[in-house]
Amino acid sequence: MKFYLYDEKTKQYVKEQEGYLDPLETKAQGKNVYIVPPFSTTEKPNLTSLKDNEILVFKGGKWQIEQEFYVGKIVDCQGERASKYVTDNDLTFEKCDGGFKIVEKPAPKEKTLDELKEEKHAELKSIMQTRRNAIQVEFDGDTFDANESAQENMIVLLKAFDLGAPAVQIRSATEVTRVFDKDTCQRLGLVMLQAVQALYAEYWKLKNRLAACETVAEVEAIAWPEASK
Repeated sequence: MKFYLYDEKTKQYVKEQEGYLDPLETKAQGKNVYIVPPFSTTEKPNLTSLKDNEILVFKGGKWQIEQEFYVGKIVDCQGERASKYVTDNDLTFEKCDGGFKIVEKPAPKEKTLDELKEEKHAELKSIMQTRRNAIQVEFDGDTFDANESAQENMIVLLKAFDLGAPAVQIRSATEVTRVFDKDTCQRLGLVMLQAVQALYAEYWKLKNRLAACETVAEVEAIAWPEASK
């Protein structure tokens, strides 16, 4: 008779083992009685359908397929198992004679200066766009949005004066409705445009500094000034 052993803690399949007769019980009962190995079953596991990242565990009186993750040190490599194992702390093991060895992770490839510049440029561009979407200006004792949507609205309002409107209503960022004539609207529009131009000027200055960088330290030192937010 064959027995199929599993690990005491993980219940994972370990190996197949031939059973040994218990001579005293066999004689007493008049039939073959085998010595049952600890943590074993006579239920035969199906080892042919396992994928590389799957293992068999004995639970609820039957073999079940589970994903293969280990916790702690692995010392037993007997039986049919996959060749690689990954622990919950991201260590990889490979099967070897008598146990497992840790597979050294390859050192992360150092990025080139050009790659670091590309990453920094993407960072600067993303921050610039975020600030562009949230830009505001102070005008006539109030605060007004100056993002793309606000500037598009200003263009529409200025066209209203060309159609003969004496004044237009503008909602400030403080949620106050203001009534402006054409001259006031034009002055507000100019303030909004200047704020956006100043933001882009800062971005271009940082971009030019980045292009001139010759070391990693110089690239890492580039950042938006807090006052530009």
